[in-house]
Amino acid sequence: MNIFVAYESRGGKTKKAAEIVADSLRRKGNEVSVSPISEAATSEVQKAELVILGSWVEGFILFGVGPAKAAIRWAEGLPMLDKKSVAVFCTYGFNPKNSAEVLASILKTKGAKVLTTQTMRRSDITKAAEDFAQSLS
Repeated sequence: MNIFVAYESRGGKTKKAAEIVADSLRRKGNEVSVSPISEAATSEVQKAELVILGSWVEGFILFGVGPAKAAIRWAEGLPMLDKKSVAVFCTYGFNPKNSAEVLASILKTKGAKVLTTQTMRRSDITKAAEDFAQSLS
């Protein structure tokens, strides 16, 4: 399967999670490309059978908590996805609230078929990313 993983990372944890997810999916025989959203080409999204979007959670504990604004803008700027399979993960330090669901909702408005969403505590990123990849196989 051709899979594209796009991520927005501030401190490196989301990038690490994206790379772990990609490596795990490659070990299962998939062709996987990974890119920060700032470099993600629309052509990568269009040719992928599965698109995975990862974001860090921004905000201050109770106020303004949500996926990174850059990830929201990227998702909103995508072309129609015509039932393309997508999955979303968000990395967080304290409380992710509904961050993953916010991104999933945007992708649904683009016509995507959301397979799963997951939040990953930054302190346990390796296991969480591996579990997420496992849920996609």
